[in-house]
Amino acid sequence: MEQQSPKERIGITSTIPVEILYASNCVPVDLNNVFISDPQARVLIEEAERFGLPRNICTWVKGVYSVIRNNNINVIIGVAQGDCSPMTSMLESLLPIGVEFIPFSFPYEKNRQLLRWEVQKLMDYFGVQWDDVEASKARLDEIRKLAHVIDRLTWQENRMSSANNLYALVNCTDFLSNPDVFKNELESMLSGRKAEYSGSQLRLGLIGIPGVFTNLYDYLEDQGARVVFHEVARQFAMPEYTKDLLDQNLCYTYPYS
Repeated sequence: MEQQSPKERIGITSTIPVEILYASNCVPVDLNNVFISDPQARVLIEEAERFGLPRNICTWVKGVYSVIRNNNINVIIGVAQGDCSPMTSMLESLLPIGVEFIPFSFPYEKNRQLLRWEVQKLMDYFGVQWDDVEASKARLDEIRKLAHVIDRLTWQENRMSSANNLYALVNCTDFLSNPDVFKNELESMLSGRKAEYSGSQLRLGLIGIPGVFTNLYDYLEDQGARVVFHEVARQFAMPEYTKDLLDQNLCYTYPYS
């Protein structure tokens, strides 16, 4: 297949080896983050239902559906194995209107060779080589390290708010579609780390996929509690640091048991 044109926006529905997209000079766009950061997120859900998506389907799926239609994102990498099946079905429903669906799969078992095959398919599609991807990974890992520091300052030193911690972690899926801007934001966040939280607050862990809430952390902190551990969002920042791309994605827990 032909390499994508420079700076083309590629939608992603979950964490993938995003190094490949940056190596190919494309711009990854995490559709989940676009949806939940939209001030009219509820409207996006209602739009999806008007287009025929069932009311009882996952809210994330409905939000992503409307984001795709409203933002003219015509190429989507969807995690066909290792993410929820309704997301895959929704992407298939967009094929008749010209949206290209590129499947990527995390093997059911943590099999290095099978994962390498999936990564190689994606690299071949975007026309990049391993050297390109490794250079991209080195650049992105420097930003991941900043997110890891923010995470540690949250749970270990009580110096970061739950919302800032989540922001740093969850945006490591696409690096805000602009790694330089995201890096600057994280550095600014670290330079202003003055807030300290009382040790008497109830310290919480948020397990599983974050819910579609816009004021959860404000509410919890008003009640004397705060989230210091984000299970899934923390995985988006690849906390098990390794220089090898395949090992990194084998350590990533979300797609596996």
